[in-house]
Amino acid sequence: MNYSYEILKAEPRHKFLSVRYFAEGKDDFFKNFNPDNWELEAITSLIEEHAQFVVTHWEYQETAPKTSPLSVGDIGTSSADAWAPPVFPDFNEPTQEELIRGKRDSLLKETDWMVLPDSSQPSQAWLDYRQALRDIPQQEGFPSNVVWPIKPTE
Repeated sequence: MNYSYEILKAEPRHKFLSVRYFAEGKDDFFKNFNPDNWELEAITSLIEEHAQFVVTHWEYQETAPKTSPLSVGDIGTSSADAWAPPVFPDFNEPTQEELIRGKRDSLLKETDWMVLPDSSQPSQAWLDYRQALRDIPQQEGFPSNVVWPIKPTE
């Protein structure tokens, strides 16, 4: 199918290209592009590659119904039973236990690198600190009364 195209607007600073495709006996087809490459060959290729979709659209129009069962401005009605609001999962505020465990896990992650096989051996103070963090859930009064271990300074 023979077709032509016309550049309607080309604004490289805004990455905007507007093209009108047209052919004898066919409705005009408008397409906006947002090209990154503004070299002539790249733009031409982009426009011509999209033409296959335009031609497919024109071919569809030849077999499409000439009229629509809908008219602009039609108002549909339905019963309230036909529509249901979306269902969202329950969201509960985290419990105090979850908050404490989250903080504990975060503090452990800050020091995970110390115990990796390719790291030097951490001091006993750091090993004790990490163990104390892991032992927090076993503390008397957990989760309402937690004694946080102090990070070693060495």
